[in-house]
Amino acid sequence: PLCSGTLLLPLLLLVRRFWGVRGAGAGGAKVAKKTDGGRAAINLASRVLGEGQGHSQVGISREALHELLFDSVEDIDGIISRNNGTSWDSLLPGRGWEDLEALFMTWESPAVVWHSGLPAPLKDELELAVSAACRRRCAESAGGEACCQPEARCRRVYKVLSDLYTKSNNAYFNAYQRFARHYEKVQDSAWPFAQNTLLLHVFGGMRIVEDAMRVLVFVWSRYPANPTLRRCLASRWGNELKSSHLKMLDMWRELRRKQDFVLWEVIATSRWNSHRWAQLGMQNDAFKELWQTGSNILIAFSRSLHFLDRWSAQNGWDQVLRPAPEFESEDARELGEYPGLILARHIFTDV
Repeated sequence: PLCSGTLLLPLLLLVRRFWGVRGAGAGGAKVAKKTDGGRAAINLASRVLGEGQGHSQVGISREALHELLFDSVEDIDGIISRNNGTSWDSLLPGRGWEDLEALFMTWESPAVVWHSGLPAPLKDELELAVSAACRRRCAESAGGEACCQPEARCRRVYKVLSDLYTKSNNAYFNAYQRFARHYEKVQDSAWPFAQNTLLLHVFGGMRIVEDAMRVLVFVWSRYPANPTLRRCLASRWGNELKSSHLKMLDMWRELRRKQDFVLWEVIATSRWNSHRWAQLGMQNDAFKELWQTGSNILIAFSRSLHFLDRWSAQNGWDQVLRPAPEFESEDARELGEYPGLILARHIFTDV
């Protein structure tokens, strides 16, 4: 149904409205060969994920966000932020509505688009914009032209991830220590009416893990819009990173399910689990599981970083940054009923 003409027409009308697609022969300014350095994306990400935000236990600095997003092509020449719509017929001259429709229908995923789905005129415009962004970034960092080369870029991405782990792990350890000290006081006092205060410590610890996971997911969401970051994520190095992050996501799902059980019990019975309320040790078992699962996620994060560090040192960055095996397709006609991605998706959602 997603490929039907009924649904595709509204899609193209939206493209016409926001991206200024005009009929063949119409004029329109080409995309300027510059980018705003991802300013709009940095501002939004800073409000949601940034340091010092009241809703974030573990934030990411604005400089780290700038490092991740400086080459963004999502808002070239204010296409979105200033509503400066561009003309597809100027980017892809000679293509009418039917050609554009056929092109968009081949854009199955960002990997498909960047791997083989970018027509030359559009690809050239994006490369010019990214080159301009790289020149500015390299001048800022005093790294010369090499600062946008894959090894230099991926080393800095690794540093951002490593700093995120260190900050998350330290915050998680401190949160658990506060919980443990408070638990001992409640236990020593033999006063069950103080049990409720333990929940707030647990909320704080679980939010630290959640914030870290959201930053990792955010990094992967940048694959379509940040070409030099995409080179890191699309490499063998990025493939190992993806595998580790998917395992962490499995554990995070388990953590959230355990939290749901606790929260249901709180609302239903004002306890943490289905044991007698006054038996503090048994009530605390539910919290122990949460803390341990959260710790497992951070341990997996640490192991993935240590592995990447050793692997790149032993084999050299030129080897680990070679392109990963070609992206996995979801086309059942070519790969059978359950190609790799479809099978993995079903396993994740059905468990």
